[in-house]
Amino acid sequence: MRAALAAVILTASPALALDDVPRGLASVVAARQAPALLAIGSIVPPYPDGLTSLGGACVGPAGSATECAVGIGTLEPAAGGAPVGIYAGRQASDDETGRPLWIVTAVIAVPTIPEDRFLNYSTCRTERAGLHPIAVMRSGSGEITPESGAWTAALDRDSGRFVEIAPAAVTCENFLP
Repeated sequence: MRAALAAVILTASPALALDDVPRGLASVVAARQAPALLAIGSIVPPYPDGLTSLGGACVGPAGSATECAVGIGTLEPAAGGAPVGIYAGRQASDDETGRPLWIVTAVIAVPTIPEDRFLNYSTCRTERAGLHPIAVMRSGSGEITPESGAWTAALDRDSGRFVEIAPAAVTCENFLP
């Protein structure tokens, strides 16, 4: 049985450890002329000036009481454009409107996404227990192959950190033509 996980798939970009994030991510962000990304331990929302999050996913065991105790969210320029990063977080509380607040545990840069690819972070699976895969994949592909997948990573739910994962270890449902 394949365990559900969040994986990110794009072109080669190493997963960043907690202590590497500020230095490593800053260079990727600067290269894309994006605003500064999140600091580990910060609470979001609100997001830093110039950033927003337009998507995310719970990464706990589906249907369990802890289903949304851990989540991931995209980081996009507030002015519009493709995601520049993904953050992982543990739910801290809810704001006054009932929207969850997250304590950031990890951040990973997302490489530039080509026009024929998209970021898939909610419908990917792997047989490696405890991981939630994220992938950048070609539109119309359901399996991650060298031709369809350009970059993959996964969130380790227990540690809250992103880890490297081979594209061959990931399968994603693809709802794009």
